[in-house]
Amino acid sequence: MSFNPIQAAPYKGGFQLKFENGYTVSAATHAGAYCSPREDGASEYGAAEVAAWDADGTWVRLNEHDDVCGYMNANELAQIIGYVAGLSGLLDKVSQDVAAWEGVKS
Repeated sequence: MSFNPIQAAPYKGGFQLKFENGYTVSAATHAGAYCSPREDGASEYGAAEVAAWDADGTWVRLNEHDDVCGYMNANELAQIIGYVAGLSGLLDKVSQDVAAWEGVKS
């Protein structure tokens, strides 16, 4: 596992965790992210914008509407981290996308 602070201009804030399975979870906390407070350099954040992708850069669909989840609290972030850390590859991603599609079309 590697831990990297988000330091890309123009926004700086948050972190990325890369797991041995090749997947990465990003939790963004800066003025351009869907977080709370929505500002740069806050001493504490109550929510973060969360996304995940595989080793090839393919986004993981985290809900039925989008690949990015805004305003995730600490418990929700922990659940996403656990889920992504447990993914094993293409089969998991296909199953997830099918489940998301079933939710959208119904």
